[in-house]
Amino acid sequence: MHTDCRKALLLIAGSILSCLSLFAQSYNFRNYSVEEGLPFIGVSAICQDIHGNLWIGGYGGLSCFNGKTFTNYSPQNGLANHRVLSITADSSEHIWVGTQTGLSELSKNHFRNYTVKEGLPDDQINCLLTDSRKRIWIGTANGLCSYDGEKITNISHLLDAADRNVQALYEDSRHDIWVGTDKGIVVTGSNGKADLVLNTNNGLINNRVNAILQDRKGNYWIGTDKGVTCLDKNRKSTISTTALNGINVISILEDLHGNIWISTELGLWKFNGTEFKSISLGHDLNANKTSCLFLDYEKNIWIGTYAGLFRYRSADFVSYGQSEGISTPFIHQIWKDRNGNLWVSTFGGGISILKYGVFYNYSVADGLPSNAVTSVIQASDGSMWVGTDKGFCVCPPVSNPAQRFRFTRPPMKGFVKADTVNALFQDSKGVIWIGGNNGIGKYSNGIYTWIPLPAPSFFSVYYFMEDQRGDLWIGTYLGGLFRYDGKTFTSVNRELGLKSESFLAMTQDKEGVYYLGSLDGVFVYNPSVKDGSAKRVVQISEAQGLNSDLVYLMEFADKEKTLWVGTNQGLNKINLDLFKRTGTTHIITYGKEEGFTGVECNGSAVCSDHSGSIWFGTVNGLIHYNPKEYIPNKAPAKISMTRMRLFYSDTLLAANSVMAYDENNISFEYIGICLTNPDKVRYKVRLYGFDKEWSPVTSNTVATYSNLPPGHYSFQVLSCNNEGIWGAAPSVFSFSINAPFWKRWWFSMILSIVLVLMTVSYFRIRINTIRKDESLKVRMATNELKALRSQMNPHFIFNSLNSIQHFIMNSDENSAAKYLNTFAKLIRTILNNSEKPTVSLREEIDSLRLYLELESLRFENKFEYEILLDPALDMDYQEVPTMLIQPFAENAIIHGLLPKKGPGKLSIQIQQKGNFTLCSITDNGIGRGRAMELKEKSIRKTHKSFGLKITQDRLELLNFLHKSSLNIQTTDLFDEQGQPAGTRVEIYIPVS
Repeated sequence: MHTDCRKALLLIAGSILSCLSLFAQSYNFRNYSVEEGLPFIGVSAICQDIHGNLWIGGYGGLSCFNGKTFTNYSPQNGLANHRVLSITADSSEHIWVGTQTGLSELSKNHFRNYTVKEGLPDDQINCLLTDSRKRIWIGTANGLCSYDGEKITNISHLLDAADRNVQALYEDSRHDIWVGTDKGIVVTGSNGKADLVLNTNNGLINNRVNAILQDRKGNYWIGTDKGVTCLDKNRKSTISTTALNGINVISILEDLHGNIWISTELGLWKFNGTEFKSISLGHDLNANKTSCLFLDYEKNIWIGTYAGLFRYRSADFVSYGQSEGISTPFIHQIWKDRNGNLWVSTFGGGISILKYGVFYNYSVADGLPSNAVTSVIQASDGSMWVGTDKGFCVCPPVSNPAQRFRFTRPPMKGFVKADTVNALFQDSKGVIWIGGNNGIGKYSNGIYTWIPLPAPSFFSVYYFMEDQRGDLWIGTYLGGLFRYDGKTFTSVNRELGLKSESFLAMTQDKEGVYYLGSLDGVFVYNPSVKDGSAKRVVQISEAQGLNSDLVYLMEFADKEKTLWVGTNQGLNKINLDLFKRTGTTHIITYGKEEGFTGVECNGSAVCSDHSGSIWFGTVNGLIHYNPKEYIPNKAPAKISMTRMRLFYSDTLLAANSVMAYDENNISFEYIGICLTNPDKVRYKVRLYGFDKEWSPVTSNTVATYSNLPPGHYSFQVLSCNNEGIWGAAPSVFSFSINAPFWKRWWFSMILSIVLVLMTVSYFRIRINTIRKDESLKVRMATNELKALRSQMNPHFIFNSLNSIQHFIMNSDENSAAKYLNTFAKLIRTILNNSEKPTVSLREEIDSLRLYLELESLRFENKFEYEILLDPALDMDYQEVPTMLIQPFAENAIIHGLLPKKGPGKLSIQIQQKGNFTLCSITDNGIGRGRAMELKEKSIRKTHKSFGLKITQDRLELLNFLHKSSLNIQTTDLFDEQGQPAGTRVEIYIPVS
């Protein structure tokens, strides 16, 4: 027989008797049931996926638990049946659920179901297993099959030597698959054959196998409906236990410490390698009907029961209350005497003394002045002093509290028996100090002295401490902190500038640093630091991580590397080593979630023993902390995205999604799964491409970004577990936001091309316009010259000179001189005005008047003329194009008046008509029709006039260049008989 199994046999044989000898204690089991969101109370299967989610099955469907919330599935969601019997998770994020009527595969929130139609041996799926080769093993009520990711293969032939009703599946360290049936076990190796068959013929206590486990030593534990069988690692020797004989064993598990946990229909059992112990999950009988066990990746034990789901981590905190024998759960001071007895003072229950796991209770019937015990100490002579709300009493040293004894009240002169005693302390000189209301009592050499303290109002003394110098420190409630050097009481509040009025706990380390627990946190006073320095007194409060500022107790641990601080909200463990070296405050808090079920501590209710364990007194019982049982959570919280929203609406986005420019308000929801204590998970986030740094540490599980500019982004989130261990790699979701089309490169390129083309076109048009303008200017200049030539045409000049010659030859010197003088003025005026585009109306009329005067002299009064001017005209302000009227006057004279028989008349009238200057040139000549006839009959044209054509061209050019509206209207005149009676030309000149 294997040595380990022999040892187990000897230890197991007396397990029941051993468990009965253990003193009662309460482990920390956290229950999840319908109130927390679990849809059923009967749990039959548990597993965990690669993201850390816990999957629970039972009579009511399937539920997914992320540490905070339950997400539930039922046949309404596609599940094959509401009764779930088994669950497993594969590496592809698929959850396989065995039900009473089929197998369900859950992927991306969608179920796919398998039955006998898809190749299953039977629809009832009793057990499931995902092996190291990523195959799914499926045990049914009528056979065994496997799924390799593509097809289901029936391998029921392996069970020919046993039974086809498969109840358990297990993969051992050799990667062999163990199949438990109603008629024993079949072990199959990589050869696909049954290598080993186990039943009652070769060692099993019973053939119906429900659970299989290989422990860290290699031994196999086999649970049947009649008890447990232990098989050595060579699979040859078997040991049947007697502790669980006849009990239906359903599940077996090994914890981090190597303890074997066994779930049965009659309760939960724990084997620590020495003895079996029955573990009670609670007072509810259904809670002790356990059905399945599971160890998650954080090393928490999950227990499925008929009263819901339970979580257990470790026995580092163990609670003791009235059900464990303590008189009352409201505890004040704790003291461990020289004989190892733990004295627990209670409020209302007297004194409870713990000895070898048994509580012995003493009350007023045993001589206590009152059952409201506030303090207890052991004096240097070994006697025990007990303070109550009605004075104090003493008893001799106690070795065995089971041997009843009585408390007595020592006679003290000046002591009032009804005085309330809040604290007791004996200093290094043997003096016993008694804390009361508004003062302290001093007992030395049988003499009692009452000393009032210099506090301004009512206060109570609650704590004494003697420092390394021998000074006595007195902590009060509402009176502040005092120091007594043997002569004088000094207010430490004034000396150190402490503002708190209540100090209920104090201690000093080996380096002389004081730790002062107040109702405003812990004040760390280092007298070696220079007075006035900011580091002389440092406050540690809620701002630094304490779960409360109301400090009731303090205790060193780990050779003063740790300071335990008890408050009204639980425990705090301060890393003093880190604090002294770096000034950084690292605090781990403990409450109900961590097993510190008492929560609110009481002053002085703390005591350490030589093993390093600590006893804490709370308002809800006594709690023992064993650091050896503590299991640190070294597994980082597994972070994953749970939901994304666009503009606060749920959305499904694939990785590397590309969104429109106006889809730029996005929210991310995420969770770091830490099943040990989900409330302590913290996060850091950043949007890479937008945020420059990680965000401050936060408990928020939502990050929202609004009005994101176009670009490429990666949302990254990191999480830490309950002990501040951060994950190495963040969860990442990458996406892009497109720029609007007017900001994209192709649009910019097109726009650039268009701008270049527009610029080129503009310059081309501009160049053409300039060229056209230059051409127009040339044409204007040419027309001006033509106009000049028209006014100085050779015929006119020749005839004018002939007229001058005629006057000279006829000795009409006066007429010749007058003509010559007028001719010279006209020539000079024309030349002067030819350089101007416009001239004043006065200059134009003067030039016209000279011309008409010459023509009148030349044609010897063939016609008469008149120039009529509107008085409203501003002759010097209003301007007209130069040499504009003269060609029309010339045309009227030559073609209208000269061919007429008899004298003619030329009338030129200039008047203001709205925004126009109207120039009317009227003659009473032969008319345009007769003039055309004479022109066509003339054999030789004596005068070829281009004046009107040139003037018309000038008007068109002027209107184009200056955007003006110069126009000419010509009207034929007739007499009463309808005969031609002349012509009227009207020139409309815009006022400028």
